Amino acid sequence: MSDKIIAPAYFGWVNQPDLVEDVVSQLPQKVWGDTEASALSYSDIPEYFSGAEVAEKLLGKKLPDYNQGQVGSCVGFGTTKAVEYVSLYEIGVLKDKEEFKTLAQEVTYGLSRVEIGGGKIVGDGSIGAWAAKAVTQYGVVARGKYGDLDLTAYNESQCRKLGKYGLNKDMESVAKQHPIKAFTKITNFQDACVALAQGYFILVCSGQGFKSTRDDAGFAAASGSWGHCMCISGYVKKGKFAPKNGLIIDNSWGSNWIKGGKPKFAMNDGAYLVEESVINKMLAEGDSFALSGFQGFPKRQIDWNF
Repeated sequence: MSDKIIAPAYFGWVNQPDLVEDVVSQLPQKVWGDTEASALSYSDIPEYFSGAEVAEKLLGKKLPDYNQGQVGSCVGFGTTKAVEYVSLYEIGVLKDKEEFKTLAQEVTYGLSRVEIGGGKIVGDGSIGAWAAKAVTQYGVVARGKYGDLDLTAYNESQCRKLGKYGLNKDMESVAKQHPIKAFTKITNFQDACVALAQGYFILVCSGQGFKSTRDDAGFAAASGSWGHCMCISGYVKKGKFAPKNGLIIDNSWGSNWIKGGKPKFAMNDGAYLVEESVINKMLAEGDSFALSGFQGFPKRQIDWNF
C-alpha cells in the first residue's frame, strides 16, 4: 500500500480494513464480547431504547439534525454525535454532575485524519477506527471561540482546514481535557442493542445506502451504496413498538433529506430505523465502535460576586 490513500468522492467513509485492524489489534477489549458489559443478556434489556428520549428528558429537546454540508466529514459527525449521546446518558441517567455541551465535529474529523491518520488521505474522508482512537487518545472540543480559532458554529472551510492540518498543540491540550475512556468493535445487532441499553453509543461505518423515505413504522429500506459513517442512537425489538427488530441511525444531512413515518417513540427527523439483517451486514464490514466513558464538563457553582 502506498503512503497516500485516495478517498472516495462521496460521503466520506474510507474503507481500509487493514488500517482498522491496526487500531483494533491494540485495544485491550477488541470486540464487545471482551467487555464486562457484554454479560448483560439481550433478553433482559427493555423493548426499546432511544437516545432522542434521553435528550428530550435532559434538554427538553432532541439533539440537532446536524449537517456536514459539502465536506466528506461524516466520520467526524457520526463519532462526535455518539460522544454527545454518551455525555447525555451519563448526565441524565447516571446522574454525573456535569453540563452538556455541543461539540465541534470538525475537531474530531481533523484529529482522526492528521493526528491519528498521519495525513495519508488525499481529499475528504476518514476511517471510523481513526475517529474512535482520536476521541480516546485526544478527546473532543466544545463549540466556542479559542483565540483565533472560531468553533462557535460548523464551517465547511474550517472543517477542510482542520482535516488537512489537524490541531495545534494548544488545541490538542484543550481536547485532551475531555476524552472518551474506551471503545470496542461492535459486530452484530444484539451486541449493539445491549451496548446501547447501557449508554454506549455507536459510530457505524459501511457501504450500505438507504432510500430517502421511511415506512409507517419509521424503517428505511436498504438501497444503493453510500460509503458513509453515522451514529446509532437506539434500538427496538419486534413487538408492540415495532413490527421487526431495528436500530435507530442518526444521519448528518440535516432534517429534510428523509420523509415518512415515525416509530412509537422519540426519533430525530433526520433519523431512520434499519432492520436487523441489514444492520448485521453493515456491522460485519468491521469499522463500527461503541464508545464508553466521557470525561465531560463538570457543573460548577459559581459566586459571580467574587
